[in-house]
Amino acid sequence: DLVLLDTIEPITDHEVIRVAKQNPKPGDLVVSYGYAYSGPLLRFTRTVAGYADGWMVLDGPLAAGMSGGAVVNLNGELVGVNQAANEVVGLTCTTEEIRDFLK
Repeated sequence: DLVLLDTIEPITDHEVIRVAKQNPKPGDLVVSYGYAYSGPLLRFTRTVAGYADGWMVLDGPLAAGMSGGAVVNLNGELVGVNQAANEVVGLTCTTEEIRDFLK
């Protein structure tokens, strides 16, 4: 759930989010954003629980429909993109995956 837009004209009147230079460490706080199905914008503060099979694992679930939403550190830098969740944890892609995608 990651989209890259290429525009003909430069976009100058919108803010740009920076991709963090490294992944957050386990125990770091992050903010996960997304829209639940046909619902309002949701924002959850989560702790990075660790990493597994290339995923950043968050300490709590995400709401259904939040995939594709930004995960940012407390400096406002992009550290992940919501991908999947169950009742216990949320999974996001990592900064390495985002950087590889942007190359």
